Amino acid sequence: DGARDAHGWLELCRELESAPDRTRDIRWGPRTLDVDVIDVRDGDHTVVSDDPELTLPHPRAAQRAFVLVPWAQIEPAATLWTPAGERAVVDLIAALPADEVDGVRPVATGAGDQR
Repeated sequence: DGARDAHGWLELCRELESAPDRTRDIRWGPRTLDVDVIDVRDGDHTVVSDDPELTLPHPRAAQRAFVLVPWAQIEPAATLWTPAGERAVVDLIAALPADEVDGVRPVATGAGDQR
């Protein structure tokens, strides 16, 4: 959605989390559902923010196989801004421990998907 800015994406995430009666009793603790804004682009520009309410890109996305692996599956040429500069998501995945990457299981994407 090109009309949504970073805070608009945050609001959408909050709406998606609240719709199925998400519960989270402790900040940074277990929760029934977590929807995060990982990366926001304004045209060709990556939105970088250190706002405590919305830090962008997500500060731990580059270290999370469960974020990067599915992202690379749907957008093989994806890149993520890091403090070291723009990095290809596939390169970030290659730098992760193999057991973490192997632990990410694909989900069915359509009726004919056999995974």
